[in-house]
Amino acid sequence: ISDKKKLLGNGLLWLLADAYGLEEIWAGMLHPHAKMFGCTGKEEVMRFKRRLLLPKNKQVSIRNTPNYRIDAIHQIDLPNRVIVADFECMLEGNEGRGTDIPKFDEDWKVVQVEALRHGAAFRSS
Repeated sequence: ISDKKKLLGNGLLWLLADAYGLEEIWAGMLHPHAKMFGCTGKEEVMRFKRRLLLPKNKQVSIRNTPNYRIDAIHQIDLPNRVIVADFECMLEGNEGRGTDIPKFDEDWKVVQVEALRHGAAFRSS
């Protein structure tokens, strides 16, 4: 498999995990020193993602509707191991559009994610 296909595949897997709150995938893909959304380190990022993206009802293992819809992959930047994806956030209170930019290390672990909201401000609580 080419590195470009590995980048795209890992990027899509990461986006799928966020779209459906797949904690096992986050745990396997996060670099120990990952940085995103004001969080640093795998455990802090995992706590943030659990709070934001997992169902509040502990009896439910997966949301009935996705957290996000991924509309397009705009760029596969192989030299920098970055993909650029458009999304629509479906989370109540955080609805809106944006661009997600996950960055991978040489072992295909997520080291950083930047997100740009196109409209209203994002609320993490």
